[in-house]
Amino acid sequence: MNKVRVIKKDTFIDTLIVAKECIRRYTFNYAILLFLIVNTIFLSVIIYDHLYHITIPSIAHVTFFDIVVTMLMISMVISAFMVIAVAVNEFGNEIEKGTLHILLTAPPSREAIFFGKTLGLMFIPLLSVIVNIMYVVILITILGFPPIFITIQYIILLILFLVCTFSVCNVSVFVSLLGKKVILSLPILIIYLIFTFIGASVVLSTASAAIEAEVASYHPDYMSIWPFPLITFAETSNSLQAMGIVDTNLIITEITFSILTLLGGYLLFRRIEL
Repeated sequence: MNKVRVIKKDTFIDTLIVAKECIRRYTFNYAILLFLIVNTIFLSVIIYDHLYHITIPSIAHVTFFDIVVTMLMISMVISAFMVIAVAVNEFGNEIEKGTLHILLTAPPSREAIFFGKTLGLMFIPLLSVIVNIMYVVILITILGFPPIFITIQYIILLILFLVCTFSVCNVSVFVSLLGKKVILSLPILIIYLIFTFIGASVVLSTASAAIEAEVASYHPDYMSIWPFPLITFAETSNSLQAMGIVDTNLIITEITFSILTLLGGYLLFRRIEL
């Protein structure tokens, strides 16, 4: 029993070490700096565009929620593209070069290597969350504190943002391990992301039109949105606007999809031959 506990403890520590090493490499990568700059520019444009049109103080809290949803959606797309690029490099590119096979001969177990790399990828969306929170502080300074229910909705969206980007991360890892070649995996993932972004944009535009017409419109098809994290996020913001509460089935759907894709990637990683 003690031996099992020691193995589990060592695996956990090794996982954190692998994740830390990945994050260290990302931190000194100019791509991360470019990612932050692009994210910041887009968020600045969004805030300016919305605040420039504010004329009625009584709808400030509605405007706040609208800006927050737009910012998080844009940040999710930018983060997703970055996660895809890094995931393909961490797995697909390393398989092609043979460096992953060398890594598998190192002391850390396969579990520690796989989950450590996957955990390290989440450093990217965490940066997006930090940047978004900074911009929300700016919004609060300009518009004043939103009602408590809007604040709670924002926290829920932040959590869902991380869950959805984790799903994109797992899909990216899975496709990279399945394709094994960057030239094959990268186009598939980019097309996948573009398709899911278009679907999310349609959901958000439909929801905005329904709100302007003062008609509550919320009829999700859980099976059709299951493999598309961005659409799930858009539907959640729709449920918050239409019903004032989060549809828990959406959260369950996204978590289930995320777990399944994570396990799928892990099983593929286990089958890599030395």
